[in-house]
Amino acid sequence: MTIDVHSVDEALTTTRAVRLRLDLGRPVDNQIIYDCIDIAEQAPSGGNQGSRRWIIVRDPQVKAELAELYMATGGEFMIGARDRLDGSGHPQEKVMKSAAHLAEHLAEVPAIVIPTIIGVHDSSGRPGLFDSVIQSVWSFCVALRARGLGTSWTTAILAKGDVLD
Repeated sequence: MTIDVHSVDEALTTTRAVRLRLDLGRPVDNQIIYDCIDIAEQAPSGGNQGSRRWIIVRDPQVKAELAELYMATGGEFMIGARDRLDGSGHPQEKVMKSAAHLAEHLAEVPAIVIPTIIGVHDSSGRPGLFDSVIQSVWSFCVALRARGLGTSWTTAILAKGDVLD
């Protein structure tokens, strides 16, 4: 097997949250998302358990509802921080600008892809089942990057656990 190290390094070193550069008008074919999920599923998992499931949200109403939840759990903070830091030169100024942009435009993205785990968290604090989704999500982001698509990793909505109950 021959792997083009330069291409791998390029994908790994240029994959990052591209919240300000997301092309909100660019259509993204479902097959590209499916192919990238298939690649992501090759990532290692705790106990070698294949318990990940992926939800692809394209319905405008559902995306709008997710955007409302996102705004309520972190977006308002991000917008306030952006406004306070604007022009300050603070190290977090650019991050808050891009985070607020995503919060304001989340409902407009072509697809929201939500990785999930089937199982019950044991609250032990030990690595295990729930630590197995992170590496898959990273692989998903890199696979999309290799296809010229941007992603943004968002976790703010997870700060309020009862939102998802």
